[in-house]
Amino acid sequence: MLFRFFLFTFIAVTASAGTPALKGRILDKAHKPIDKAVVRLSSAGISVRTDSCGLFTISPDSINPAAPRADGSSCGTIAIPPAEKRKYSRETLSNAGAETRHARRIMENRSATHSCGNKGIDYLSVEINGIACATMPVSIARDTLLSITLDLLPPVFIDAIDSMPFYFQRDKEFGGFPNGGAVYCGPVSVANSLMWLGKKGYPQIVPFTNDTKENHHSFISLLGSGKYIGTDADGSTAEDVCRGVKRYMKDREIGAKVEFQGWRWVPHEFRTGKDIPDLEWLKDGVVGNKALWLNIGWFDHDAKRNVYKRDGGHWVTLAGYGWDGKEENTDALIIHDPESPEEKACFLLTERIRDGKLTGDYDGLPRDAAGYLRFRIGPHSYGIISGAVKLTIESTPICRDSVSREGRLSLR
Repeated sequence: MLFRFFLFTFIAVTASAGTPALKGRILDKAHKPIDKAVVRLSSAGISVRTDSCGLFTISPDSINPAAPRADGSSCGTIAIPPAEKRKYSRETLSNAGAETRHARRIMENRSATHSCGNKGIDYLSVEINGIACATMPVSIARDTLLSITLDLLPPVFIDAIDSMPFYFQRDKEFGGFPNGGAVYCGPVSVANSLMWLGKKGYPQIVPFTNDTKENHHSFISLLGSGKYIGTDADGSTAEDVCRGVKRYMKDREIGAKVEFQGWRWVPHEFRTGKDIPDLEWLKDGVVGNKALWLNIGWFDHDAKRNVYKRDGGHWVTLAGYGWDGKEENTDALIIHDPESPEEKACFLLTERIRDGKLTGDYDGLPRDAAGYLRFRIGPHSYGIISGAVKLTIESTPICRDSVSREGRLSLR
């Protein structure tokens, strides 16, 4: 379920002359504006749509003061399709019900009665594609500003494609890495994400202030050392990455949660109970305060026997999703591959395996192949996502990325 909760900031200011106004902005969990969402004030019977920057205004003096702009489908540098054209599934939006009711009770207790008791309270609802996604109490007795962040993944996320640091694991500069870097995909993938989070409001996550290639190399070497991931001649296991990242975050005194989905063995503290990585869970790992590393297995496929035989593996950094390089694609994942010297994002066109067997000389194999995500790498070979490690930073960021360059919330 993508839609679990919403953040609600309630700011009341001294009422200006005339009828009080209710203004606000609606964002998704990537802090992107949601345009053309319907916002309703229940008792007044007023409904408006958010504009291209997710802004809305409700005033009894104007039934529809926040009609969508004629040209509005862009906010900032990335084009965002109107809400009704986005691929939010009906099931995803409908699953919000129970959680938003719980949130509503919290808001009733903490926010709605802060200034005027039970008087002057109405209920605001947000709808996307005709489905109610959130309901909350609001004050209609005074001018009010709202900031509503829905726990809803954007259909496309490409912010990190160019901004996430990249390092080629076989680069020989500064002495390179052990074994020519052949098995250093794990530490390189982790370092790329952590440096990216450092730029997004968590500067304490990296042990240096100057973002130079030499410092990047030193950081990778530190993460790959026995103190953390402990990469050896055989590479880095899922357990190595989970333990190493957890230990590193503890040493940096940063509150964090490390989770794993997949069939590779990891200690119980990291398991989520899912042997088959969930696509939406993977996508969630690159948005906001998170990072995610995919453990990909290389498999040869015997079509007659419908058997996939593993002959190696690789770690990569998830850098985005929902775009296949040409157009929107809900099944596409975007990665930074440390084995690629071109330092360009790679687009994986994934599909669910319907049946067959995964085999190989590895603990956890053989097993049913059904449900795992694969992508073709040759006529008879596939990459299969065997597992993934997700890091969630629990500390508050020092600063937030700018959500929109257009329009500011104001009550002028």
